[in-house]
Amino acid sequence: MIMKITFRKKVILSFIAVIAITGLFATVVGIKLIDKSIVPRIQDKVRVDLNSAREIVQETMADIQDIIRFTSTRFFLKGAILTNDINGLSVELQSVRQQESLDILNLTDANGIVLLRTRNLKAKGDSQASNELIKRVLSEKKAIASIEVLSKEDLAKESKELVGRAYTKIIVTANSKSAHREAEDSGMFIIAAAPILNDNGEILGVLYGGKLLNHNNTIVDKIRDMIYENEKYNGKDVGVVTIFQNDLRISTNVKTENGQRAIGTLVSEDAYKNVLIEGNSLSKIEFALHDWYITAYEPIKNISGKTIGILGLGVLESKFKSMERKALWIFLGITFVGIAVSVIICFALTNSIMRPIDSLLLATHSLAGGNMEQRVQLTNSPEEIAVLGEAFNY
Repeated sequence: MIMKITFRKKVILSFIAVIAITGLFATVVGIKLIDKSIVPRIQDKVRVDLNSAREIVQETMADIQDIIRFTSTRFFLKGAILTNDINGLSVELQSVRQQESLDILNLTDANGIVLLRTRNLKAKGDSQASNELIKRVLSEKKAIASIEVLSKEDLAKESKELVGRAYTKIIVTANSKSAHREAEDSGMFIIAAAPILNDNGEILGVLYGGKLLNHNNTIVDKIRDMIYENEKYNGKDVGVVTIFQNDLRISTNVKTENGQRAIGTLVSEDAYKNVLIEGNSLSKIEFALHDWYITAYEPIKNISGKTIGILGLGVLESKFKSMERKALWIFLGITFVGIAVSVIICFALTNSIMRPIDSLLLATHSLAGGNMEQRVQLTNSPEEIAVLGEAFNY
């Protein structure tokens, strides 16, 4: 037996079908728009944040350059070099190094021969003339700052303490590039050099000094605090910053599962290839240690233009996925409220259409029963149905 569907039900079902299809389409489009708008906007923000991070690093370089430049102009330096008063220089420069929290502060003569290492007074007489930074200062006669990597042998000339601070045992983690060594024993420095000039503008020597970045988290924490204001999400830092020496994290606020800084872990294979090898910037979503991050990387180059490391930024993807879910639920809520209101309006419209038709139907049954006096009053009905009522009455 085939069930017949009444005209009323057909009208209501037609309305509901149109509403449901429209609501489904709007929901699908809304989900796509939310997905395509939030994450790309965050990626754009991370790239902008990376620019800010670079500026903070450059400000630190400028600060060290100013320290070296101002010190190089102090009167005692010129006099001590001219009189070969190395002992007097040692006392004064050691005081400057300690006051300015520098890890190295050294002096060469006009030919690049080391006259004094403030951390190791016995290590002198070797030539730094082939050092590109010293060479540039000697030729350009101006202060210059750079980020450079010093070998274990160079660190040993300064002090055993710096050798120990630079040493980093490598930790291999999931999704990181494979390690081909057990540890890193060289050190990355922000280093500056300035010429010491006599009254005639002739070079008497070069003063150079800087700070070791390995295991020094001052810069990365400053970047995090200034850009992300130390914001937390579920107890984790929303923004993280890392300085890589080559492929190795030497300064970071990325944490391991036990809450320790992830110093000694390696960069991802993708970032290694694109940034360190090819020298390009990179923005992507990637898994680091135990969380997904929206990241941005750029190469760190030394004074010769060689890529020697990576500056990386990341924000927790889970925070923005939560924002995305909230936006989605709000959108779905608005959509479903709209559908519910539309269904109510649908029933009201259907009833307004069916009411005069029901009146005509009842009048037709009455007429069929022999009531020739039957009339209908459809003056407030839609025009077409009102005309139909007039025809019936006629």
